[in-house]
Amino acid sequence: MSGRHTRVLLLMSLTLTSFHLAPADMPEATALERDPEQAVRSYFESRTTGLTEIEIEHLVPVIVREADRADLTPAMILAVIEVESGGRVRARSNKNALGLMQILPRTGRALAFEAGLAWNGPETLYDPVTNVRLGVRYLEQLVDRFGDVPTALAAYNAGPTRVAGLLRTGQPIPRGYAERVLTTWSPVIRAEI
Repeated sequence: MSGRHTRVLLLMSLTLTSFHLAPADMPEATALERDPEQAVRSYFESRTTGLTEIEIEHLVPVIVREADRADLTPAMILAVIEVESGGRVRARSNKNALGLMQILPRTGRALAFEAGLAWNGPETLYDPVTNVRLGVRYLEQLVDRFGDVPTALAAYNAGPTRVAGLLRTGQPIPRGYAERVLTTWSPVIRAEI
């Protein structure tokens, strides 16, 4: 992991005061630090997600564990989920991205193969645990590839090939999606983009 990535994550952790998109529904930073699993559980229980209680019970520790494994935070994963799907497990975009973290089937298939996870076609992406495991893996790969969180988020949304091409030709990278994710997480981070 790059030093910049570590500094950005540290700065985000230090400046995180609360979620801003829907304050009544998003867990506060202190709750995420004190009891991340309960804060993540509260996020899903406070909205209409299509998840059963059993699915939430299985999903919550996966979000916390996968975020930690990828050197991200549960807050970052929840922010991506919020922006991508609003927490709706059966979300489908107009570009055919599926599930909580809105993963395209071809990307999901490749990530599942790399991770040694079963792939049973695009429906696999509607399994919340699999979707989060693949989405976090993908975000982690993009942070490693591009070296910082905002650029990785731009690539998560616009595609890594497009972002790499923009970087190669010196063109500006679209920052709107990264801003939405990071301001969902903490308004203070907006200045870091």
